[in-house]
Formats: sequence, C-alpha cells, structure tokens
Amino acid sequence: MSADASAVRQQDRHSAEPAFGGFRRDLFGPAITTALLLTGFSLLHVAVPGVNEPHYLCWTRAAWDPQWCSRDFFLQSPPAHAVFFAAVGSCTRLWSLPAIAVGGRIVSSLVVAAGWTILARAFGLKGFAIPASAAVFCLITLTGNLSGEWVLGGFESKVAAWGLALAAAGRWLSIDRRPLAQRPLLWIGPGILCGLSAALHPVVGMWMLIGIVLSEAVQVAVGRRMMPEPSPPEPPPPEPTVFAARAVDMGVLTAAAAVTALPGLLPALQILTASDLSPWQRATAGRIQVFMRLSHHLDPARFPLQAWLHAGVLLAAIAFFARVLRKKELPASVHRFLVLLGVAGFIAAVGILVGAHRGNVLHRPDWAGRAFLLRFYPFRLLDVLMPTGAALLGTAVVQTRFARQWQRAAASRFRRAGLLAVVLTACLVTRSSVPAGYSPDQFAAWKDACAWIRRNTPDCCLFVTPRESFGFKWYAERAEFVCWKDCPQDAAGILEWRRRLRELSWLQPEEHEAVRLTADDLNRLHAQTTAEYLITRTCRSAQTQPVYENGIWRIYRLTESDAPSETVSLQPMRSSRTRRSGQISRGL
Repeated sequence: MSADASAVRQQDRHSAEPAFGGFRRDLFGPAITTALLLTGFSLLHVAVPGVNEPHYLCWTRAAWDPQWCSRDFFLQSPPAHAVFFAAVGSCTRLWSLPAIAVGGRIVSSLVVAAGWTILARAFGLKGFAIPASAAVFCLITLTGNLSGEWVLGGFESKVAAWGLALAAAGRWLSIDRRPLAQRPLLWIGPGILCGLSAALHPVVGMWMLIGIVLSEAVQVAVGRRMMPEPSPPEPPPPEPTVFAARAVDMGVLTAAAAVTALPGLLPALQILTASDLSPWQRATAGRIQVFMRLSHHLDPARFPLQAWLHAGVLLAAIAFFARVLRKKELPASVHRFLVLLGVAGFIAAVGILVGAHRGNVLHRPDWAGRAFLLRFYPFRLLDVLMPTGAALLGTAVVQTRFARQWQRAAASRFRRAGLLAVVLTACLVTRSSVPAGYSPDQFAAWKDACAWIRRNTPDCCLFVTPRESFGFKWYAERAEFVCWKDCPQDAAGILEWRRRLRELSWLQPEEHEAVRLTADDLNRLHAQTTAEYLITRTCRSAQTQPVYENGIWRIYRLTESDAPSETVSLQPMRSSRTRRSGQISRGL
C-alpha cells in the first residue's frame, strides 16, 4: 500500500510539473476560458480608443510613416518602445487604428491569459479555478489601484509585457530546486520571459526580474526554511554549495533576461543618457515628468486616500488567505510568491520614503535626486502583485477548504457561464464611453469637429488644440502644436513640451469664462506656433468668423490668406441639463 501511495505521489508530482512554457494539454481548456474572459473584459470595460491608445498607436504609425502628421512635435520624439513599434508598425499600413486597437487587445489578452494560467498553476489551481481566479482579479481591478497601474483596458506595450512577466513569475515559482546540478538550466525559461517582457516594456520586465532576484537573495539570507522541501527527501547540501548554486542560478536568469531584453533596453537607455543638456536641465526635465505630468503614477504625495485604503484592504486579504492556507501546509511556491510580494512592498516603501514631501517639491534641496529615482516607477510591481495575490490566494483557499463543493461547481457549465456573466456585466456597468472631462454631447461634437478637419483641411496642417484634447491625431489625423497627454520621454523633449504649454497659457480661461480674441491675437498665435488653425471651446473672436462651428467647438484660421467665404455652422440639440453640466475643467 505504501508503494502504491508513493507511486500516486510520484505521478501527482510529475503531473504538477509544467511542460515547456508552463502548459500541458489539460491546461488549454482553462487557458482558453481565461483568454475569453480577459478579452471580454478589455473590450467591454474600455471603449475604443482607450486612454493610451491614441498616444501609442499614433506614435507607432508616425514611426512607420514619417509623412503622417509630420509637423507634430510629439511624434518626432525618440521612440521609447522600439520593439512594440517594430511589431505593430507594419499593421498601420494595412489596417485602421481602431482595427489595430481591437486586434491588439485580443492578442495581448491572450498573452496575459497564458501568463495567468502558468502563474495560477504554480499556486496549485486546477481546472475551473484558473479562470475563476482571473475573474476575481478583474473584479478587484474595477475597484481601484494604488498608483494608477492597470493590466487590461487598452492596447499598448505594457499589457503583453505584464502577461510575459506573470508567466516568468509562474515558471520561477514552479522550478524544482533539486537536484542542484540540473537546476541552472531551468532558469533559462524565466529569464527569457523576463527579457521579452523588458524588451516590450523595460519598466515592467526589469522590475519583475529585480523582484525575482531579490526574492532569491532573501530566501538565502533568512535560511533554508524558505526553500521547498525536496521530494523525494534528500540530505540538504552544505551551505556554501547552496550559496554557490543560487549565485549560478541568478547568473543564468539575469544573462538570459539581459540578452533577450537588449532590443528594447538599448533604445530606452539611449533616451535616458543621450542628451546635450546640462545637469540642471536634465534634473528639471525629471521634475516635470515626475511631479507634474506623471504625478498620479510617480508622486506618492499625490495618491488619494482611497488608493491607500484600497491597498491596505488587499494586503489584509492576502495576509488572511495566507494564514488560512498555512494551516493546510502552505505550498513552497506560494511561500516564494509571498516573498516576492514582500520585496515589491519593500521597493514601494523605498519609493514612498523618496517621494514623501509637503507643498512644493522645489523647497527640498534634494528634489533632483528624488525625481531621478521616482521616474523608474517603484510602485508598479506592487500595484499589480496585490490584486494578483489576493485573487490567486483567495481562489486557492476556496479550492482547498471546499474541495468537494468546488469539484461540483467546476463540473457545471451553467456556473461557469454565470461567473463570466458577472464579470462582463460589471465591465458594462463601469464602462465609460467618453473620456474624462467630457460630457457625451461634448465628445460627440469633438469627434464631429475632428471629422470636418480630416475632410476639409490639407494633411500638412498644424493645429493648436485645447488642453483637454483627446485623440485629436486619432480622429482628425492632423498634427498638434502641443498636447498635454502626449509628453515625450527624452529630457529635451520634456523641456520643449513644457515651453510650448507655457506659450499657450495666455489662452487659458479663468472661471470658465470665454477668452476674447482679436484678429491680432490670432496673428500672434500663428507667429508663436506656425499653426494654421485653432480649435477651441472657450475662445471667441468678434472680428474673425470661425471656419467651422457646431455649438460647442469652433475652428479659427490663424492666417489671413485662403480665408473661407462662409462659416460652416452646425447647432446640435442640447438639453438644459447638458448645458448646465457640460463644462470641461480646463481648455482653450
């Protein structure tokens, strides 16, 4: 009987070992279900285009077609995601940007689903538990985050990068630590996955690599109790052998990641280092990026109280689930994930200490160093691992404590469909069809104005657009003088971006009152920007008629030559409630 039990354990142990890439035949069903769930989440929760899709996909199109919006300042900046541009750029010559966004969401959701399946399997989840944990993750992300980080919701490089990073974490957690002589080869897979993630998005992939390396260092430092028990039992090797073997493992992991990540890392490093600016100018650019443009991601002093409470609830839930699982003999892979989560928390804590300030950051003598460190997104890894850990651990608790009931639930297709329906319904309920700052009428009028521009102005025209401009290049396919959303990532570009915004500050209204422009003002704006047109909501000119007007947006020509003989006027029907509430916080 003991021999039979040993054979069963041996069979279970081998069946738990994932094949190449972390997949076995019995995982394809849960992976496909997870992929359908995540794809539906992305398409139903966020309308096309998502908040970042005009930014990245227009940038990609311009990289492959330099004549498209050739006068746009942002599109001429150095590409920060060269591998993404190379992979997607050719598609811009074959399909429209909306089609690329939809197709890209589907493909990137498949990558995330594969990574999630590999990671969930490392937690011991089986069958229906894998897509169930993904559903819990989706529901958690709908409730908030710490630093504004998200995994699903649009098509950009970081979505697939997170899928590869999760796969790397899953393969790392699944590595069998014995025998030592065969272990280094097992680290090539996680290293390549980390490298591919970093090639697509350097910040995502490198933080996952750093987290794994530091987690291994922590496990060695605190002792053998952090390592999984050998199966079958073997006498533990002497400590020097453990340290040497772990150093070799980390060397293999890092080397595989570095080689694979080079195509994406080299352009990013060139952006960070290549500049003829003075140290003061580079520090100023870092301050603008960290404490102004991306403060909602990088400045912990700007994170709302709700975000901190949300993080606290997630960490408390993780601690509770881990305590419950520990009574059931916490698996070594889950233990290692908790170490990784702790490392991510430590990195975030350092970011909090570095970024802690009150009032104007320039009042602190060390603001330049703080900006330099914070620009590497120290909160990003923790912001993703918290909902990931809560979803996986919570599902593992249910699977462990209610094994029989769970098996019956897993066998019910109706319950699977019900789970998918709950998540997708939540996506539809929380879906926003208009960007932040727009009412439905304002956004519809904005798209109408952009469509008129695309049909009635030359391709080479340059436009002065409002502060709240969303997707102008996406809808109008014309260049912008400057756009708040489209900030370059090189130091020189950041400084020029800020200069251009300041040049237009005289056009900003006060207390939502219209700015009165004269013909001389329009000529002055043309001299400042060399733009041919101004599209505005809050600026009016009594001396010059707009070439287009739809009741909300007006388009003025900034040069006297080729002025149109008549104004195109379209007055949409608007309710009194819309007129009262349809205000945009800031604009031209």
